[in-house]
Amino acid sequence: MPHVTIDGREYWAGRYQYQGRADLLVFSDQWQEGLSADRVRMLRVSSGRLAEFYKTFLHETMGRQPKSLNRDEIDEIRKALRAWNHRHRVKYRSSRGLELLRRGTGIEDAIFRSGQEEAIRHVAEGRGRLLVVERTGWGKSFVYFIATRLLRETGRGPALLVSPLLSLMRNQIQAAGRMGVRAAKIASDNVDERSEVEEMLDQDQVDILLITPERLADERFRTEVLAGIAGRISLLVIDECHCISDWGHDFRPSYRLIERIARDLPRNVRLLATTATANNRVMD
Repeated sequence: MPHVTIDGREYWAGRYQYQGRADLLVFSDQWQEGLSADRVRMLRVSSGRLAEFYKTFLHETMGRQPKSLNRDEIDEIRKALRAWNHRHRVKYRSSRGLELLRRGTGIEDAIFRSGQEEAIRHVAEGRGRLLVVERTGWGKSFVYFIATRLLRETGRGPALLVSPLLSLMRNQIQAAGRMGVRAAKIASDNVDERSEVEEMLDQDQVDILLITPERLADERFRTEVLAGIAGRISLLVIDECHCISDWGHDFRPSYRLIERIARDLPRNVRLLATTATANNRVMD
C-alpha cells in the first residue's frame, strides 16, 4: 500500500473504486480516528497491525488493490486532515481545569498556584515545548496529569512520562486516578503486570504511561511497546529533566536516549520538561 507523508506524518493511503465511488482511504496509527470529509476516509489501526489489517480488509473484504495517489489527491487528504485538526483543537477552559485540580487534591476550594494554570494551558493547547522549574511540592504533576486528561477528552493519544523516581510512581498513579486519568507503569517492580499493561496500551485504555529512563534502553520495550504507540503519543513528559544535562549522564545514563526518542515521535507532539533544579546548562 502506498506510503504518503503529510505534514511530517506517514500514512498508508490509496484510491479505491467501490460501488461506483472513488474514495481516498487512509490508514493511520494516529489520533484522527473517524475523519470523514468528502471522499477522504480515515481508519485508525495499531501500527503493529497495519499490514495485517490491510491484507484482511482490502484483499479479503474488498478484493482489490489500491491505486497510487496523484498530487491533487494527496493535497485533498492534507486539506481534510488540517480541517479535522482545526475542528478538534484543544481550547483550555478554566472551569474544567479547576474541577480536575479539586478532584485531584480532594480539596473543594483548591485554587491553582502561581504559574500552574498557565503551564497547563500552554501544554494542552500545543503552544510549544515547555520547561517548568518549580520547587518540590509546587504541583508539577498536576500540570501533566490535567493536561493529559484534557488531551484525551479531545481524542488525542496517550502521554508518556519518563521519570527516575520509581518510588513515587505508585503515588502518582493514585493521584492521576482521582482525576480520571488512567495511569500505568512499566518498571522493574511490576514485571508480573507488564503483559496486562501492554494489552491495555494496545486497546487504548491507558491515558499516561510511566516509565523509568532505563526502560528506554530496553530493546524489547522500544521495538514491541513504544513502537506500537509512538504514532499516537500526544505528550512527552520528562520529569527531573536536570538529569539530562547537569549531573545526569553519570547518574542515569539512559537519559541520553530521550533526545533520540523525541526525534522519532510525531512532529506535533507536546513536550513538557519539569525539574526543581535548573542552572544555565539545564536551561539550554
